[in-house]
Amino acid sequence: MIKLKMDWLYNSIMKGFIGTTIAPFILYKKSYIDLLSEDEQAEFWNHEKIHLKQQYELLILGFYILYFYYYLKNRKNGMSKSAAYTNNPFELEANDHEANPNYISNRKHYAWKQYR
Repeated sequence: MIKLKMDWLYNSIMKGFIGTTIAPFILYKKSYIDLLSEDEQAEFWNHEKIHLKQQYELLILGFYILYFYYYLKNRKNGMSKSAAYTNNPFELEANDHEANPNYISNRKHYAWKQYR
């Protein structure tokens, strides 16, 4: 995992986002992360580490193909852009377990499948 501060990216192209994982990198908006409590920061990093696990188990490219597929499927089913994003199985898994610091070490392979 390589953390890259990318405030310029999140202040211009990716407004509304605070972090993105593109294995092995976690890109993030430092100015936003600095405002979070220690617990909230830990949850943010754990969330992104879950995405790293998902990406590695799907050989990175497979993750992006499926991520885009589920997003488009959600949009086709009438969800807004925001709802299609948050109801993606990869996001659902990460959101459900971001507060558990032990989740990654106990996570079963392809755990995101239970959220489809």
